[in-house]
Amino acid sequence: SSDLLGSISNQISLLLENREINTGESDLNNLRFNKLNDDLYLIYTLCDYIENYDKEVDNLRLVVIDPLGGALGGEDTSGYNYFKDYNLLIDLQQLALHLNICVLVIHHTRKMDAKNPIHKVSGTQGLTGVAQAIWVLTRDPASTKGTLFVTGREIEEKSYSLNFNKQYLEWEYIGEKLVLDLTPERE
Repeated sequence: SSDLLGSISNQISLLLENREINTGESDLNNLRFNKLNDDLYLIYTLCDYIENYDKEVDNLRLVVIDPLGGALGGEDTSGYNYFKDYNLLIDLQQLALHLNICVLVIHHTRKMDAKNPIHKVSGTQGLTGVAQAIWVLTRDPASTKGTLFVTGREIEEKSYSLNFNKQYLEWEYIGEKLVLDLTPERE
């Protein structure tokens, strides 16, 4: 687990290495990585863990759960349904509101294509039903081009064209994607 955390820290150092950004040591000292282990689930729920972690650190603002499946530990996912997915994320949402933090949940898309980008999210619609905002990044594995679809309760639905910059390991904005309503024959 310390190898994984070291790897993440090294990746962030690489991302910042060639940048002209103003980050002081204090900014980077506030950046923490925790990897949950399977034993955690015998004692805490994910929400309990975040709430306890908030008590340990000053000014917690952002929790990134990457990927959601990894945070579920050894939980049996075979019986998943809309209500189970919804309840999982509603607890996180209520905790985020209570602690005044942002919880960013990263989840995989499914392999099967779908016309509506929200339907590309793996699992039931219970996962997307709770979220305040949903971002779906799709790309052709053989290309550096991608599309970021953004929607939410207080966000105008839009799609953006992106390009992956291999040097900086980041997605670069190309422009707003023009979405055409095509007839089935033209698709």
